[in-house]
Amino acid sequence: MKQYLRKTKGFTLVEILVAITVLALVILIIAQITDSASNSMRLSNRMIDAASQARIVFGCMGQDFSNLVRRADMPLTAQNDPPGSGNVLSFVSAVASANASGNSSGNRNVSVVAYQISSSADNLGPDGASRPCLVRASKPIPWATTGYFGLDGSGLPVSFATASFPTSLVSQATDFDVLAPGVIRFAVGFRLYPDNQAVTLQDGTVIANAQGQVVYSPPMRSFTASGGGVVSVIDVSRIGAVMVGLVVIDRTNLRLLTSTEITALETKFPLPTNDTLPVPSWSATAESANALPMSVPLSARQALRVFECSYPVTPFGSRL
Repeated sequence: MKQYLRKTKGFTLVEILVAITVLALVILIIAQITDSASNSMRLSNRMIDAASQARIVFGCMGQDFSNLVRRADMPLTAQNDPPGSGNVLSFVSAVASANASGNSSGNRNVSVVAYQISSSADNLGPDGASRPCLVRASKPIPWATTGYFGLDGSGLPVSFATASFPTSLVSQATDFDVLAPGVIRFAVGFRLYPDNQAVTLQDGTVIANAQGQVVYSPPMRSFTASGGGVVSVIDVSRIGAVMVGLVVIDRTNLRLLTSTEITALETKFPLPTNDTLPVPSWSATAESANALPMSVPLSARQALRVFECSYPVTPFGSRL
C-alpha cells in the first residue's frame, strides 16, 4: 500500500522578517502614542497646577476685597515696585485674622491684610536658599475706646493722623505665610471710577477725566488729619476696580529653579503700561521660551502661565 505524505508548509525567512518588521512598527507606533499621551497628561497636570495656584490667590483676594473697609480715613497701600524688589499691597478688611501676635485685645474680625512677593523660608530652592513667592499676612486690629480704629468720647470713629498704618499693624517678615509658592510676579492695577473728574496719581501723573482707565499708580487725595497736618492717602472712592495680574509656574518645574533663576524670570515681566492689562502685556513673553533667560531650564521656561482678575470696588458706603 502506498502511503502519501502530506507536504507541510512553513513560513519562509522573508515572511518572518516582514512579520517582525510590521510588529516592530506597531510597537513603535503604540509607544509613540503612549509617550505623546503621557506628555500631554504631564503638560495638562502642570497647567492645572499653575491654574490652581492662581485660583487660590484670586479666591483669597476676592474674599479680602469683598470685605474691604471703604472708610475715608482708612489707609490702603499699593506699591508696584520694579520686578525683583517685591511689591506690596495692604488694606483694611473685615476678615478674621489667624495671626494673634501683638495686641489682639478687642479684635472684632477686622484686620490689616497684606500681599507681597517675598523670599520665604517655607519655599526653599535646590540651592537651599529661600525662593521668592506670593505671601500673605493679616494682623488683627484691636477696637478700644481710644487709639487707632477706635472711638472717641462721642462714639465716633477716631481718624488716623498719618498716611500709613501704625507700626504695630505693619506686617513683618515673620507674619507672612506662603499663599502660592509658584507665583513669582504680581502687579496691581486700578480702574478709575468713571466720574469724568480730574485725578492725580501717586506718581504725580494728572488725568484730566477719569473714564475707567486702567492705571498702575493709585489715585490720591489730600486732607487735614485729626492729628494736624496735611496727609495724602490713596483715594478708594476714585477706584472702580482693582486689577491683579499673576505670573505662575507649576510646582514640578518650580523645583528645578534656584532663587536667582526665579528672580531672573520675574524681571522679564515689567509693570504693564497704563491702559493695558497684565495678560495682554505678558503673554508674548510667557509664550516664548527664547524671550526668557537661557540659564533657566527649558521645561521651566515653557511652563510659565499668566493670569489676571478684576475686583469691583464700590466707592460708596463701607462694611463698617
